[in-house]
Amino acid sequence: RSNKKTVVEYQALTRENAHLTETLRSYGDLSGAGVVAGVVARPPQSPYDTLLLGKGRRDGIALGMEAFVAGGTPVGIVTEVWNTYARVTLFSSSGAQVEGWVGESRVALTLLGEGGGALSARIPKRSGINAGDAVYVPGPGALRVGTVAAVENDALSSAARLSVAPLVNPFSITTVELRETGAASAKNGE
Repeated sequence: RSNKKTVVEYQALTRENAHLTETLRSYGDLSGAGVVAGVVARPPQSPYDTLLLGKGRRDGIALGMEAFVAGGTPVGIVTEVWNTYARVTLFSSSGAQVEGWVGESRVALTLLGEGGGALSARIPKRSGINAGDAVYVPGPGALRVGTVAAVENDALSSAARLSVAPLVNPFSITTVELRETGAASAKNGE
């Protein structure tokens, strides 16, 4: 009986090890690049558009670090740090603003957090942007963060409203890599 239990536990640990190895591999070479942290709570366990991480100040996490998911997609900024935990506020948080651009013609925009994982932006009506166009933010290169889901035109306005579908579902984030990019300082005008 104890042999069966040991085999089952070994198999579970082997699967977990394979998952963690693949997760770390998806971040690429991390030598000095950042801190990988597990998500302890995400929506709906944490307030919407925030992640609670299982690492903090003692692990090298600092206010203003940018959070990335596997593949290099930025998702938010560290807004609170404790000794062993940290909080990341996602770009989709209500009222958050992130500068970027959309489409092959690189139309400048300010992404606005709508809450609940949603993003929007306003652009000139005649910009030629359509549903399906890619949305980017600056970083080490152009970092894709979403896709235009819909373009809404108001006859009384010279601007169109974009609904942006983020590349990452906040309900599915299990780990993030935190890096000091200077993005938070640039966003705050420091």
